[in-house]
Amino acid sequence: MAQITTIQPLDFLKNSRSTINQNFTNLNVDLTGLSAWDAANYNNFTNAISALSANNSSNTSAAVSGLSAQVITNTNNINTLSANVILLSAGSGNPYANNINIVQHGTFSGNPNNDVNITGTNINVTTVNTLLNGNISLQSNNGYIQHTSWGPGTQLIDDCQGGDVGGNWLEFYRTNTLSAHQGTAYTLSDRGSWPIAGGTTEGLLFYGMTGNSSLYFGSYPSYQPSVPAIYIPSLNNANNNWPIELNGPAGITTQQITVGNKPNFGNFSTSSLSANNLVINTLGDGQTSQLSAYNILQAKATSYSIATSNTDQNGNITLYAHNGYIQHNTWGTGTQLIDDCLGGDNGGNWIEFYRTNTLSAHQGEAYVISDRGLWPNPSGPTEGLLFYGTTQNASIFIGSYTGYQNSVPALYIPSVNNSLSSKPIELVGPGGTLTRKLTVGNRQLFGAFDTPPASSVNVAIYTNNTNTVYLSSCESTTSLQVGPISAAYFSNGLLIGPYAPVHSYGAPGDIAGTVAFDTNYIYYFTTNYVNTSTNIWKRVQLSATTW
Repeated sequence: MAQITTIQPLDFLKNSRSTINQNFTNLNVDLTGLSAWDAANYNNFTNAISALSANNSSNTSAAVSGLSAQVITNTNNINTLSANVILLSAGSGNPYANNINIVQHGTFSGNPNNDVNITGTNINVTTVNTLLNGNISLQSNNGYIQHTSWGPGTQLIDDCQGGDVGGNWLEFYRTNTLSAHQGTAYTLSDRGSWPIAGGTTEGLLFYGMTGNSSLYFGSYPSYQPSVPAIYIPSLNNANNNWPIELNGPAGITTQQITVGNKPNFGNFSTSSLSANNLVINTLGDGQTSQLSAYNILQAKATSYSIATSNTDQNGNITLYAHNGYIQHNTWGTGTQLIDDCLGGDNGGNWIEFYRTNTLSAHQGEAYVISDRGLWPNPSGPTEGLLFYGTTQNASIFIGSYTGYQNSVPALYIPSVNNSLSSKPIELVGPGGTLTRKLTVGNRQLFGAFDTPPASSVNVAIYTNNTNTVYLSSCESTTSLQVGPISAAYFSNGLLIGPYAPVHSYGAPGDIAGTVAFDTNYIYYFTTNYVNTSTNIWKRVQLSATTW
């Protein structure tokens, strides 16, 4: 009788195949014997085959015993025997027929080329000893190990190793000896309480196992700027200042981002590798960095520093406002402009007003508010705040209102070109100018040079609607004192002062109405100078008597 081994539901597939092959070997031996048997046993053999086909738990043993006693010479019945042996291997009885199905395709390279199909309502593959670390191995030499589901998907069930510490959902294990690291390379792990032990949050951890392990999560397998991806560098690369990368041409969209040395949720501080919390590197032209927002960009900190990184290059910090203002809002002491005077005492510029509009007559730097450590005299000790234009057509208006008109109190400084055309500095406004003291004339300035004498007229007073010019004191009870001066000259040529004519006919330029005096006489000029033969001066001797 052929030795037939029944496959149990929990047997390994790889072991089942060898069992089935051995069953066929045993049957072939018995079939060889069957070919010599008497045909008279044909009916008994047919009954045994029928019993074998039924294959229930009560008649399996009888069917196998009847099979060993039968003789067959018909080839068709041998094929029937082979089919019934397949059913026998599947279990006990018709309700379980074809749970295991084997489709033979001959051999390939000397090895069986078979398909083994296992079907059932539930299929359990389990190690039997809970105290041993037994493995369930699915081996695929050149093909995939496929998980095909027409239901809700694939579940990985973990009992957290019997506690709340957690276990591993998956381990990615290398066996290739050409790899730099063999064994467990990456792990997808379960933590019931993480990152704070005893906390309410849990964690799904995906991590590498060596200091050279890096992770890449991308929408495409290629690592390049055009692929949106998250790249987590290895521990060794991170210790060499290589950061986590969020790649992709469209950048990142998020509700809020926090940068700096703030404690993480795991209750440890972020490492401050340098004083630079937010570093923006240039792109494209290699000179411009842009920090922009669709609506409002707010940056808040106890102290906030924006600095260029290379002190040897003239890097710029640029704030763009297309249709709005660049606003400096402060609820504190105000806004400070800090200047290191270009590393010396000559000073630098606090602010430069720079034009970019090509329709303007002058583009580029137009006006400057500048700092001078020693000014206007380079030997000091005074310093200066300078507000000036950069072309000879630049003028400056400082007023209490935008309009340049008589009703607006203002200081108007004309351009250099207008000044050369005798346009003076103007103190405009209906209220005039109030000052404690006013010095006019060719007096040396503080900068150690003289004011340019535009004409012999130091003070020019123009009338408005009348022919009278009033030079008076504000209070009617006070007097207006002029002096001390050597002489007073009037626009009509009148001179009051110690100018005594040498001759009674005077001198060229003498004008009628001129009054002069000396220690002996008072002189009066009756008519304009004519010639040396016409006497035009009259005099009265001063009396030495008292009264």
